[in-house]
Amino acid sequence: MLLGLLLASAPPDCLAETIHVPADYPLIQDALNAASDGDLVQVAAGRFEQAGINLPGRAITIRGTTDPIDGSLLTTIVNTSDPWNKGAATSVFVAGSGDGPQTVVRDLVISRESTGSSFGGMSGIRIIDGGLTIVDCLVLGHDTGIHASGAGERIVTDCVISGNGSSDSFGSSAGISISGGTLTLTNCQVIANGQGVSASGGAQVTLSNCIIGDNGSSNSFGGGAGIRVIGGILEVSDCEIARNFGPGLDLGTSVQATIAGCVVSENGLAASSFSPPAGLTSHNSTLQVTDSEFHSNRGSGLELRDSQSSIEGSSMWRNGLACGAGVTVDGGTLALDQCQVFSNVAGPACFALIGVCDVTGVQSEGNTTITNSWVCSNQGSWGCPNGQPAPQVSGSWTDGGGNTISGSCVVGCCTNDLCLDESNPSFLGNTLQPLSCLEVGGEPLWYGTCEECLRGGACCVGSGCSEGVDVAECDRLGGTWTEGGSCNDCPTTCPADTNRDGSVDGQDLAAVLANWGLPCEG
Repeated sequence: MLLGLLLASAPPDCLAETIHVPADYPLIQDALNAASDGDLVQVAAGRFEQAGINLPGRAITIRGTTDPIDGSLLTTIVNTSDPWNKGAATSVFVAGSGDGPQTVVRDLVISRESTGSSFGGMSGIRIIDGGLTIVDCLVLGHDTGIHASGAGERIVTDCVISGNGSSDSFGSSAGISISGGTLTLTNCQVIANGQGVSASGGAQVTLSNCIIGDNGSSNSFGGGAGIRVIGGILEVSDCEIARNFGPGLDLGTSVQATIAGCVVSENGLAASSFSPPAGLTSHNSTLQVTDSEFHSNRGSGLELRDSQSSIEGSSMWRNGLACGAGVTVDGGTLALDQCQVFSNVAGPACFALIGVCDVTGVQSEGNTTITNSWVCSNQGSWGCPNGQPAPQVSGSWTDGGGNTISGSCVVGCCTNDLCLDESNPSFLGNTLQPLSCLEVGGEPLWYGTCEECLRGGACCVGSGCSEGVDVAECDRLGGTWTEGGSCNDCPTTCPADTNRDGSVDGQDLAAVLANWGLPCEG
């Protein structure tokens, strides 16, 4: 009697069961139908040819088998549905209104091995007015990898979504497509799909620590964007969005977008001479960008049309390889603060198309304010009369103060352990181009004097003291470094065998410097 009471009062998790496929049930659908809240459906290693598997609307985990040594996925479910049919029956898994984030699909390869388009009908996972959590899965070969519509919370973590959609899909397929509801994408790779992530219908999409790259093709309509949102909310942080055939990010009407800590590069591979895609395009949307880089895109780094935009602490460089500027503003407002816009080029397509002289660093046909920023070394000479350089900032704009607007960037540059500035005659003839920082292993995110670059610290080298030496140099000299310190913080007592002039009995000065650093001043 006591045992029965204990079992009756035990929490549901204590009664959870593991149901094995194919040992207990040969079909995954039958195992799911038999499962209750908290149960685990464990699918063995191997290949399972099944489709149209309906999730039962309960808190169940469907898990494949992984290699115990390297964690690789050993369970593959192949979509066997008719590619000419449409709808949920052509998907491997189907979640409905009863499903939510408590329903979990994990550790599976979800594949379609046949080729050719089914006109948007086949999905690896289809979610209709419901939610789902997807973890550590590989979804590939479908028209859309994950297709969600209607309300619901969708969580995708540590997944690879690749090879979904065909080159002739006319923009109708994607790695992930969502209309309505929410999507949280973390630590995922969405690569080589018709489009990367496509969102509409007021969806709220959040991406962090993801790679969105190589999506689209030269044949797909619009080239295939990395992330395309029409209406809704988009939050992207610490992501790399690169080498997409269309724009890296394409924001349609009424999008509220926040981009932070991202690198958006080499997008617009399908660039035609008529419309080279930008790293980011924004149409009638609200955009906030912080601490991000936009570089080497075929069109402009950012193309802002009738949008309310704020860009802070970011860099736009080497954009416009086909035609464009660092930032293009066509209507709306832009506040550019603490940014670097340099080495952008108005490529040959600009001359072929418009033959004008105003495509350069910042091209403004809107209400633009630039504050505390560098705009320099941009090349907009295509179409300029007599080969004259274009202005670094063209059109109507407001100088908010603290700016450096120059045809060349003559500034200091920290390149790892080395400081380069205009006083160094051996570096580019006293004219330092920020892009060259990359060529010698540095970062293009800081410009100023060498003193600022070295951070004003004190380096105690042996018993001597050196001002203004950076950490790496101090380590090389065998000393210790104190940020913000001074020589007064360092020991000043000379070794017994060291003379005040830095020499040591029986040694020359070079040997002393090798052992102690600079001559002792104590």
